[in-house]
Amino acid sequence: MVLYSDWTAVALTKSENPYRVTEMLRTALNVKRVRWPKTPGKPWTFSFGFETIMKIVRCRWSESFSKYNLINYCLHPRAKWWEATIGLFGLTNILDGLKYVETVDFPNELRDFIFKELKVKSEMADDLETAKEIYSARGDWVLRFEGRTGLLRWINGVDSDESLVLWHIATELCFNRDEKSTDTNTESGNTNSGDGQNIDFRSLSKLLSDYMLYLLIMQATMMSTVAGIGQIRFRDTCAEAKKFFRGRNIGEADEEKNCCLTIFPCGKCFCGSGIEEGQQKSQVRANFTPTKKSFLSNFFSRGFTKSCSKDKKGSNKLQKIACESILAVNTEVEPVAVKGDRSKSVLFDACRLAKVLMDLDREKRWEIISKVWVELMCYAACRCRASTHAAQLSKGGQLITLVWLLMAHLGLGNQFQISEGHARAKLIVGK
Repeated sequence: MVLYSDWTAVALTKSENPYRVTEMLRTALNVKRVRWPKTPGKPWTFSFGFETIMKIVRCRWSESFSKYNLINYCLHPRAKWWEATIGLFGLTNILDGLKYVETVDFPNELRDFIFKELKVKSEMADDLETAKEIYSARGDWVLRFEGRTGLLRWINGVDSDESLVLWHIATELCFNRDEKSTDTNTESGNTNSGDGQNIDFRSLSKLLSDYMLYLLIMQATMMSTVAGIGQIRFRDTCAEAKKFFRGRNIGEADEEKNCCLTIFPCGKCFCGSGIEEGQQKSQVRANFTPTKKSFLSNFFSRGFTKSCSKDKKGSNKLQKIACESILAVNTEVEPVAVKGDRSKSVLFDACRLAKVLMDLDREKRWEIISKVWVELMCYAACRCRASTHAAQLSKGGQLITLVWLLMAHLGLGNQFQISEGHARAKLIVGK
């Protein structure tokens, strides 16, 4: 870590040592390397040459982030006996990370969007009070700026963890309702950013929504000052969603029979879905030529290519059906008046928020949602302890840490603010 740190690179750049070892280190470290790749891509390849190894070593950070989706989690539950077993041994969080967490590359489009939003806010922060108001906002500042004060009740009227879960479910419902169209950009959520670039706000909102829920559930230490009773609220919301899906036969009703052992990261599970097995059997009967495979080939094919949660296309279709079923519920009456206040579930409160968002103009809807998510992320970044940010660096780094540093650089953080009246006085004593 010391050898490939920036301090070593700077020292070698300034060094005038004529020894050959210095030249070899300077070449190996490549101190003039590009700090941010123009075309992001996974550095992990199957070639093990010197260039590939050095590309992995010089990687500034993981250049990726994780996603966690509440609807997907509720649609693919574990068997009750298996859930109790792994809970007894304290393996729930580990196995949840293997089964429900997805890691994706960090797109440059999202990077530019976040930077542009923070830069605009830094230009508006003329004084200390305005800067405090901007970095303390968790979505309300954008809604006021866009003139959408009717949505403020879903931000100011609830706790920070509740607003995060609310907007996550509402984003998911709107995302699955708005099918991506190839005809026009506006139908898919693409709008002009003002500088001639078309930005897919729909996809960016989805990425930020899933990432923030991942932090809330899987990275509780980073969200400790924001989370509140977020874990309890998430648990109650999932319980209500699972009960709702079971009542409408949506999701994996035969999960009890599948006995999915999510243990190894190389394969999500080792039991093929019944649908795929039925298709294979019918194909064999049609061809009258039964396929013969060895035990190892069956083991690896099931471990690497099959999953109990269906393929990606089938999972997306199932998720769309689930979201349409939630939106079909009549939510004119406040959910708290129906179920009381003992349950902390926000499933149908989020449904009401989604219906309000869908009444907005399609071109503006996803732009507002994406900007709200940027504010929610900035709010969480400023309230995460600096030691917690630093602890994540040895684990590949987090996007929220980069946002925190960028905010501090632009003067939007609260760590480096010095008001005008607290300047130090210099005492000059004559001889």
